[in-house]
This record gives sequence, C-alpha cells and structure tokens, in this order.
Amino acid sequence: MNEALLLEIKQGLDELNEKMELAHRVVFNSKQAANYLSIGYYTVLQLARIGDLEHIKNGTNYIFRKEHLDRWLDKQERRSKQ
Repeated sequence: MNEALLLEIKQGLDELNEKMELAHRVVFNSKQAANYLSIGYYTVLQLARIGDLEHIKNGTNYIFRKEHLDRWLDKQERRSKQ
C-alpha cells in the first residue's frame, strides 16, 4: 500500500480517537473545548470572554462543562435553522 495513504489513514484514526475520548469527558480546558466544538481555540476564548460560552474561570484559565458546550451547540443549531 502507498506509504502516504497509510499515513493519512493513521492521522484520520488518531483524530477520530481523540474526538471519541473527548466525547466521554465531563470537563474540558480551552483547547479540548475547541476540539470538541470543532471551532478555533481563540474563538473559544473570545466566546468565553464575551459571556456567550458558559465557563468556570480558574485563575487565567477557563474550564468548560460538557453540558454547557452541548447547550451552546444546540443554541447554534437552532440559530442556523431560523
């Protein structure tokens, strides 16, 4: 098999594995939340700063509960259907 194709398949499997691990988490840091939501890291930070994404402030870091992220996703889905 083509080595480039095998590498691409491995990368795809690694990404899928990471997303599956994230789906079982209860709390996320900013980077994990960005991956879970499939949006940019800096977008997550900005949404948290403006109060659009519920979070817990831990010093200079943000912690996100899974149910808050799911609620934000549901809200975005409803907006896109309007």
